[in-house]
Amino acid sequence: MMRTNQYLSGLVSEYQTIYKGEDAYVSSLLFNQLDDDKDMFDRKNFTGHITASGLVLNQTFDKILLINHKFLQMWLQPGGHVEGDAEIYKEAKREITEETALLGFGLHPWHHQNDKLPDVPFSIDSHDIPASPHKNEEPHVHHDFTYLFVGNSNQKLRRQVEEVTGAEWYEIAEITNLKTDVHKYIERIQAHII
Repeated sequence: MMRTNQYLSGLVSEYQTIYKGEDAYVSSLLFNQLDDDKDMFDRKNFTGHITASGLVLNQTFDKILLINHKFLQMWLQPGGHVEGDAEIYKEAKREITEETALLGFGLHPWHHQNDKLPDVPFSIDSHDIPASPHKNEEPHVHHDFTYLFVGNSNQKLRRQVEEVTGAEWYEIAEITNLKTDVHKYIERIQAHII
């Protein structure tokens, strides 16, 4: 895979085409950075950089896998910084396994329809990340490319102690009772998947 802003621009363009503008808001900061020549995969790019995450549904699409993020203190989909040279969705898959120990899960068929690249995200969300003196990081933006996966909710989970205080499958109907911002993803899943 070519790790370039041009590659990312192609993914963003296809993403917007899929949703035909109805639900494809993309941050103007992301577009500005794509026009720049700074590496958007470099986590020291404190204007903003690319992260990868995964929404993992169970086989009946009524549960979702969430982690309780230690730093942000919220229930979120597993994810993190892009570290290797694999496609972005594979980086999301790696993060899911690292944070929850889930194995044997794969991309949802949504990623294979219409012959699109599996690296086109199910959602793109740009959000502010507060400064972390512990990591020597100033405030910045994560441009999160989120992918949709299907996994076995009967599999035993094990949280990554360094970054995660919990890893649980939640009934989608229960999400409203959590401190989370995954509601926007649930709405998209209900509109396009379920």
